[in-house]
Parts: sequence; C-alpha cells; structure tokens
Amino acid sequence: MSEMLQLEVITPDRQVFSGEVTDVLLPGIEGEFGVLKGHTPFLSGLDYGLMSYTKAEGSKKEFFVIGQGYAEVTGSRVIVIIETVLPVENVDVANVQKDRDSQQQKLAKIQQDDPEGEKIKKEIKMLDALLKAANRQQ
Repeated sequence: MSEMLQLEVITPDRQVFSGEVTDVLLPGIEGEFGVLKGHTPFLSGLDYGLMSYTKAEGSKKEFFVIGQGYAEVTGSRVIVIIETVLPVENVDVANVQKDRDSQQQKLAKIQQDDPEGEKIKKEIKMLDALLKAANRQQ
C-alpha cells in the first residue's frame, strides 16, 4: 500500500504542482497543520505563510510561501487553491527586508480608509512569510 498523497497546488494563473508527496505542511487560518495519507477529510482556510512538502521518502522538503486560500483534504488527496505562491530558494533576506520596510513606510503615509492600504498589508504579510521561511532555511 502506497503511503503517498496526491497534492495539487493551484493559483488563479496556473497549476503550480501536481504529484505524489509523502506529507504536506500548510498555514491554516487557525495555525499550521500537517497532512499524511489517511488524514481525516476536512476543508480549511489558509493564511499567508509557509507551505512545505516532501516528494518521496527521504528526499529534501520543498518550501513555498503562499497567500490566502483554501485546502481540501481527503484521505489520499490535498488540493490547495491559493492566490499566490513563491518558492523559497536563494532568498535575498536584505532585499526582502528592504521591500518590507518600503511597504511599511507607504502604509504609514496613506489614510486609514484608503483601499490601497489593504493591498499594502497583503504585500507586507507575504514579505513577512518570506522572511520567516528564509530564516527557517538557514
């Protein structure tokens, strides 16, 4: 009996990944959760954060920063539908921190009810998740 899960990762633009994995770790809106084959079925909202999976037993985990979305878990399949995904490879922490600081400054200068503020807050959350992921990789 195979201990592999079928994982699909989808954004509005494309299918990012489809394949077999041994495990998946996702940033749920109520905290991180892991999935192995045979997991109880459920549906969860996802928040900005780190997603990881392992393609085969003993292989290296692959890490991605994801935006908000949803995950559907069945006993043998995980479907992740998210707004954005960024691979965590060779992240230039100094550059990401500079971008984050720039976004913070923009946010401080706009009116509280300006709709642009929500867009900037989302960008800051993605940059925070990318920094957290980069620090985890070191």
